[in-house]
Amino acid sequence: MKTIFAATDYSEIGNNAVRYAMAYANSLKATLLVFHTGSLPKFNPTISEEAFHMIEQTEEQRNVDMINKLINEIEDKENFGIDKNKIKAIAKTGVISSDTILAEAKKYEADLIVIGTHGKTALQLFGTTSSTLILRSKIPVLAIPQGYVYKKIETLSYASDFRNLVNELNHVVAVAKKSNAQIEILHLDFGGDNHMDKTMLDELESKVGYDKINVIIEKEVKGLTILEQIERHIQSTDPDVLVMFPENRSYFDRLFGIGKTEELAYKTRLPLLTFRKGDIEV
Repeated sequence: MKTIFAATDYSEIGNNAVRYAMAYANSLKATLLVFHTGSLPKFNPTISEEAFHMIEQTEEQRNVDMINKLINEIEDKENFGIDKNKIKAIAKTGVISSDTILAEAKKYEADLIVIGTHGKTALQLFGTTSSTLILRSKIPVLAIPQGYVYKKIETLSYASDFRNLVNELNHVVAVAKKSNAQIEILHLDFGGDNHMDKTMLDELESKVGYDKINVIIEKEVKGLTILEQIERHIQSTDPDVLVMFPENRSYFDRLFGIGKTEELAYKTRLPLLTFRKGDIEV
């Protein structure tokens, strides 16, 4: 992972995501781009196009200065020891923030987008820029829940439906290897006869070239939704990151329950790393 792209709206949640990204990028010796997208200045028909662009550039420079101030404040407080040559402030005006974030992350060939989320857990995403990015981004997205403090990634819990397992797992392994982390594959069995014995696990580890993998298969718990069962599991195992491969909006609707997200009050605060399932090669 060479380039991490962290977006903030200057809120406490957005700035915390930058703080996490700074620590994570520093641990990987990766380049960090800290980004803010602001609203376009109001168009005034009495001024020239050139003058309008000057106003736009002035606004972007103002935001670059604000980002640099934020970076310096975080570094002074946390003392990460970041190489200043590996961190850059970027600002851009745009109409829809998610579109601008995606365009700029692509432009800079980012390997990961880091954003903040407003829920008590990174799973509470509906109606936010976070959910839009997760469902549309071809670049992996790491969503940091409110108040979460960075710690070294030692365990990733990968929620898998066992479809396209090897190809998805290769992407998880690429992240895990950076921290020599354990991968916990969580599969919820809703009526099937799924199993994975030691021989099958050895074969899987051989295919992906990584042997720090554990597979947990849980039977359906009556009365619990998929989300509630995942939450119950990660509360007991306490991983550092939850990994999922969303397919489309209907996937999230089925997983979280339309209109019920705000009613859920989970205790777990856990970063959520997502890869779009449709972008994973078969």
